[in-house]
Amino acid sequence: MRLCSVYLMCALNSEQDCAPLYDAVKCYARSDVARFHMPGHKGKPISDDAESLASLMWQMDVTELDGTDNLHMPEGAIKKAQSLMAQAYGAKRSFFMVNGATAGIYTMLMAACRPGDTVIIGRNCHKSVINGLVIAGLNPVYVWPDTLEKWHTAGQVETGGIEKALDEHRDAKAVLITSPDYYGLCADVAAIADICHRRGVPLLVDEAHGAHLVFSKALPPDAGSCGADAWVDSMHKTLPSLTQTAVLNVNSDLLDIGEVKSAEQLVQTTSPSYILMASMDIARRYMATNGNCKLSELLGYIDDMVEWAGNIEGLRMMTSDDVVGDCGVAYKDATRVCFDVSARGISGIEAGAIMREHGVQVEMADLYNIVLITTVADDADDFEAVKKAVAMLPKLSNAGLPAFNKVLPHAKQAMSPREAVFAHKEYVPIDRARGRIAAQSIGIYPPGIPLICPGEVISGEITDMLDTILAQGGRVFNIGRDTTITVIN
Repeated sequence: MRLCSVYLMCALNSEQDCAPLYDAVKCYARSDVARFHMPGHKGKPISDDAESLASLMWQMDVTELDGTDNLHMPEGAIKKAQSLMAQAYGAKRSFFMVNGATAGIYTMLMAACRPGDTVIIGRNCHKSVINGLVIAGLNPVYVWPDTLEKWHTAGQVETGGIEKALDEHRDAKAVLITSPDYYGLCADVAAIADICHRRGVPLLVDEAHGAHLVFSKALPPDAGSCGADAWVDSMHKTLPSLTQTAVLNVNSDLLDIGEVKSAEQLVQTTSPSYILMASMDIARRYMATNGNCKLSELLGYIDDMVEWAGNIEGLRMMTSDDVVGDCGVAYKDATRVCFDVSARGISGIEAGAIMREHGVQVEMADLYNIVLITTVADDADDFEAVKKAVAMLPKLSNAGLPAFNKVLPHAKQAMSPREAVFAHKEYVPIDRARGRIAAQSIGIYPPGIPLICPGEVISGEITDMLDTILAQGGRVFNIGRDTTITVIN
């Protein structure tokens, strides 16, 4: 019996003698690939501070000690670091978010509203906004963007749509919009802020994809300079900061700082990583001292790519001239590179896979486009790698790809997101979900914008879109491997 136990223990130990996630990450780290995806540091410690953080990582993994301060009761180093962050972003107060921009979105909603309140939401939002509505118990009024038909993607929310929603829902306690979006499309934040402030309503902005904007006048204006009352920047997306780092900025008397502090502590860990917080401090210092120059250099590479792309058959690169002034788009962030490859007879999803095979990892691919995140960590060699990978894309007969009347189809809201999430549920195949009420958000990831939100009625148009996206190899969140959808029972 004892011998059998020894054999069993050896077998268990042998099975445990592996680290699959570590091995996968290590394999990617050692691969020779141009990284046009998050995080914004692109695997490069781009300053002496970052090099030091990497070499001392284990020693710097500390907790609340004398001299290291406490995130939830900052009095020393963290307080000073957050003050410097506020100066950089032109805010009255800045708060480190170690649970990502998601925690900042939750904090803004909880600080501005109370359970049962109405909030105006731009429907091109990330799923974390919908999750925030569930957690805070809020009732959304959605403002839907129109479709940029030439690019088969959603535009931005129109100022008129926000004004109409506020006029029809005078009890609304806040407005939350997303700008820029995944494609670098920016709303007219200044005009929307003016509309909100004339009614005494705070404007909250999910600026997760725009943490870099404040560091260059050559880029679209950042949310703070446009008059936003609170905005959250995901530092790890476009700045040389570690994954999971973000900053929540507040610059308004319409939000009570005490409420912000209280909400922030509810959604953040009580054991924040000092390595993450230190990387935010490093990124802020680097951008404050070098950001304008480095972004100017980056924009030079992108100008060259615009000229190059104009000579490639079947390739279109999105520029400001293509989108600004259409469907609520006020600005286009040039650092977010988007190529339409459909004229080559392939989908963006296929193109993304081919480019990976030839040394370029893109951030996102949809049915028509591929999206690359460029940051100050990218150099001339990285952009040359993109050109070489694009040259490997096939040119097929263009049989045409599926087109949708609306890439973000309107859906009827039958109950609040919170009611739907906590209702009794069942799982049904996609083809049996028509007419049912969704119990979860469902959409393509990335970008993470829900095609259907909890509490909305699933239409035939939406199920057809999901079928098409899955058939093309797209990744859809909250659909089971057996292609079932969670609905209200």
